[in-house]
Formats: sequence, C-alpha cells, structure tokens
Amino acid sequence: MRVYIGPYKKWWGPYQVMELLTWVGVNKDYCEHLADKLPNWTHTLCSWVYTLYSKRKVKIKLHPYDTWSMDATLAHIIVPMLEQLKDTKHGSPYIDNMDVPEQWRMNKEEQDLLDNCRGYDDYAGSSDYIQAEYKFRERYNWVLGEMIWVFNLYIKDNLLDIDENVNHRCRKEHAMYLFGKYFDTLWD
Repeated sequence: MRVYIGPYKKWWGPYQVMELLTWVGVNKDYCEHLADKLPNWTHTLCSWVYTLYSKRKVKIKLHPYDTWSMDATLAHIIVPMLEQLKDTKHGSPYIDNMDVPEQWRMNKEEQDLLDNCRGYDDYAGSSDYIQAEYKFRERYNWVLGEMIWVFNLYIKDNLLDIDENVNHRCRKEHAMYLFGKYFDTLWD
C-alpha cells in the first residue's frame, strides 16, 4: 500500500490578496483598509477560484495483500493519527455521559455551568468552573484513549485472547462503538 495525501489548500480571499502588497512595502493596516473597500464580487470570485483549485492531492495504491487482514492494516494507520490528535487537539466535543465511566460523568450543575458560560473570563476564579472544564476535556481524552487501545489490539493481534475474557470483549465492543459514534469529531 502506498498512500499520499497532500495538505489542505490555503484559502485566498480579498484580505490574503491585499496582504501580498506588504511584500512591496505597503503597510499591513493599509492593506486591510484596501481589502475592506473591495467590492463584494471579489469575495465571490475568490470563492469560485478556491472551488476550482481546492482539492487535496490524494494518491492511493493498494495491493491485494492489503485487504487480507484489512482491520489490522487500517489499525496501523488509525493508531498514529489518533495519538497525534490526542496530543495536538485544540478543543473537545460534547461526549454523552452514558459513554464514559462514572468518574468522568458530569452532573447537572457542572453541565449548566459550562452551558451558560459566555467565556472563560466569566468564571476564571471559579474552582467549580475549572473542575467542570477539566472533566469536559478529560472525557474526550478518555474516549480517544479507548479508541487507541482497541486499535492497538488489532495491531498486536491480541483479539483472540480478548474475546475469551467477557470484560475485555465488552470493552472492545464499546471502544469500537465510540469510534463509530464520535467519528465526526476526529478533527482538529
């Protein structure tokens, strides 16, 4: 298998185009002023050009043996991606209480505190807010950890040992359920 997936293409809008003038000595503030004065059709033009050239370069070459044990093959790709996401993520999505162990479940007061917060400054001194936000972020870390754990099983080929143990089999099934349920949250 050979996989090449290029980076996302950079967005070029009116501000980015006007920023090019800084290379010839135009003040950055003046470039922003010029971009503000551009007509609306320039944004439409930039959007149109972006749709023409925004596709990422993707090249994938598969060999027949790549699908012999496709679960293990994909696990070799998924684990490093999940580990990188866990290390570099900039936020956390909402995780249902029923999907995490008791220690990471949020009570009504913690949930209300996060739901009603207009920004970190509102509750900067509140230990309750800090604890609720910590728990909110750690829930996603726990979910990612379970996903990493289960895909490492596929890499190590320990599935037969796990399937004999009922507790481990339930954990494996739950981790795969979490991967499917929170698949749309796997981005940074």
